Amino acid sequence: MSRKYQKAEKKEAALAAASKKTTEEQVEQTSESTFKWKKVIKRKLKDNGGEMKIKKLKKAVLEEYSGDVDDFDAIFDEKLQKCGAVIDGKKASLGA
Repeated sequence: MSRKYQKAEKKEAALAAASKKTTEEQVEQTSESTFKWKKVIKRKLKDNGGEMKIKKLKKAVLEEYSGDVDDFDAIFDEKLQKCGAVIDGKKASLGA
């Protein structure tokens, strides 16, 4: 093999590896950013008469969530606080 061919092959391999990393990072970012937390939480509450247990709500939202499950509990708790739902003990309900 000529040196020119080897250099081109190495460069091509490096570009392929870089683009693969970028694509994986983009998929992670889009899966987190495109999930409509407030919309899903409110819809699940509305479908169940406006009130349900937080544990049941969390399970229902998890069924639709396609992101990293390891961080789900922390993210869910944060989004539940921000979505305007009223939390009373173990139950969550739609705010007026």
